[in-house]
Amino acid sequence: MSDAYLTTALRSLFESGRDAMFIADGDGRFQHVNHAFLKLYGYEEDEVIGQSMGILKSNSHPAEFYQQMRQQLDSARHWAGDINNIAKSGEIIQIWAQITATKEGFVGTQIDLRERDRRARQLDQVSRLQSVATLAGGMAHEFNNIMAALLGHLNLLSMTVTLPKEQQRIERMNGLIQRAAELIRHLLTFSRQQPTVKRQIHLRKLLEDTLPLIRPAVPRGISININIKSPGLSVIADPIHLQQAVFELATNARDAINASEKNGSGEIAIELEASDGLAAIRVRDNGSGMDDEMIKRCAEPFFTTRAVGQGTGLGLSSTHSYIEQIGGAMEIESVRGEGTIISLLIPVAEPAPQPMGPPMKLLLADDDPDVRESLADILRANGHQVHVASGGRQVMELWHIYRSELSGIILDFVMPEMDGLEIASIIRQANDQTPIFIITGYTDAEISPSLNIKLLSKPLDPDHLLHCLAAAHKETSSAKGRSD
Repeated sequence: MSDAYLTTALRSLFESGRDAMFIADGDGRFQHVNHAFLKLYGYEEDEVIGQSMGILKSNSHPAEFYQQMRQQLDSARHWAGDINNIAKSGEIIQIWAQITATKEGFVGTQIDLRERDRRARQLDQVSRLQSVATLAGGMAHEFNNIMAALLGHLNLLSMTVTLPKEQQRIERMNGLIQRAAELIRHLLTFSRQQPTVKRQIHLRKLLEDTLPLIRPAVPRGISININIKSPGLSVIADPIHLQQAVFELATNARDAINASEKNGSGEIAIELEASDGLAAIRVRDNGSGMDDEMIKRCAEPFFTTRAVGQGTGLGLSSTHSYIEQIGGAMEIESVRGEGTIISLLIPVAEPAPQPMGPPMKLLLADDDPDVRESLADILRANGHQVHVASGGRQVMELWHIYRSELSGIILDFVMPEMDGLEIASIIRQANDQTPIFIITGYTDAEISPSLNIKLLSKPLDPDHLLHCLAAAHKETSSAKGRSD
């Protein structure tokens, strides 16, 4: 390798390097700096060449710090460490630097540590959120069991009450339990422990139910309006995740208005309309808007324009990811200083049939006696024969006795001895394709599609359970008919 080739290669490395590099003479005056150096400190080249390295000194370090650096360069001919330098703008920049003394002067490399520190703060923030989420998830799971039992007993009570005034009271109580259940679902969604349960959702009702959750999070000076242009639209999705997505877009719109020059006043419009075979949920605001660069990056994980500690930068990326999971897309239109429109485009669902199934023989297992007894009573009141179990071993005993007669198996996810997923796996390994339903408040478990299990969320709506049982029985009967 010739000296000329080596010189060319080193010059190319110096000029195109991503980290700041410099060459200084024996008096410590800059002779050469690369593009990354100029970008880091905000200088033009003619403002730096000939200047002392001292122009980068900040007031962050005592005089002894620089004296020790010089002593080490004189004795060891090399120094490396973290140092706070000052840019042309006055900004203090933390860097890791290494400087080597040569016969002619000094050469150095500097690495910007701000990105490293930003990532460390983000990871710390995520860790804190995970701790809070774990606590929230545990509390929500316990409340779910209580709500499930209350809902079951209330459903049974409604079958015995005939006076209109008493029926109205039961309906009000049911409404309160449903509100409590929604709060629990939001806690579980926050803690990422709510299972994804897809079902048909009427979007008009979902948006109307979401509005009371958004209003407390938005200042009074900002108006919120819902415009339902296509009231009959339904989609197949998880209602909690979709509601969370709309909530995220609304709070982003709030922040955009607060960041604008409208003094805390503005407008948020939530619209629902059909668009080329898709259901379009649009959230409009007249806030600060975004430029092209921000539009490109706003759905990236950890990207946020909020101050440190006021946002994780995960909300919009999670929304984008979920909408893609259900076969949809997210579109963003924005003009700086005028506002933003974010559209969630989701495939429209066909109207769902309402099957009514015949009486069935069922196996029900739940370790909570209140939940178990109320569900069993509801199933029996609707004509079904129910065998009940409180734990995994009892489930297996009953299954071995009645397996040829069962039309459905309903399991709690968390139970003593064996959980619902373990039981389902054993049943499937025995080539038993009886419909299995697992009732859960939360789970992080990976469930293989080959197990053919349907997840039902706590607190369980009895009507939804009955509908699922009837639909599964109809599907199983059709499959047997085709095989015969």
